[in-house]
Amino acid sequence: VQVIAYAYLYDLVEQVVRVREGLVFEGGSDIHKGITHEGEEIIFEFTGIYAVSFSISPNSICEFALEVGGEILPQTVQGFDAGSQQNSGQMIIKISSTERLRVVNYGTSSVTLHKKSDRELINSSLQIIRIADLPRE
Repeated sequence: VQVIAYAYLYDLVEQVVRVREGLVFEGGSDIHKGITHEGEEIIFEFTGIYAVSFSISPNSICEFALEVGGEILPQTVQGFDAGSQQNSGQMIIKISSTERLRVVNYGTSSVTLHKKSDRELINSSLQIIRIADLPRE
């Protein structure tokens, strides 16, 4: 299997993610041709099937989901309703080169992702791997 595109994005700084807004990833330690990001949006050069996973460390109750082309993917909604826990989700999805991806606060209140001390600790991350072309129909 030849991986044509992949990305690992993360955030280290404090941010408040309001309801229906997307996470902003400030850093990208490994981005390979075909995937870029601007603010909340992940942009794809290649149509294909992608494995996408996210991990978020909030300090409150939260729900996050993947949004593709402006539509929430209901099967990707991940969350919890007690304390502060790691929130993770993953999905294999079809993406066209005209669609954009966001990791969206799908809860009912804003979520704060804090800077995690004086050290550089990641408070959210996103991994994307293009695993296949779209099947011919």
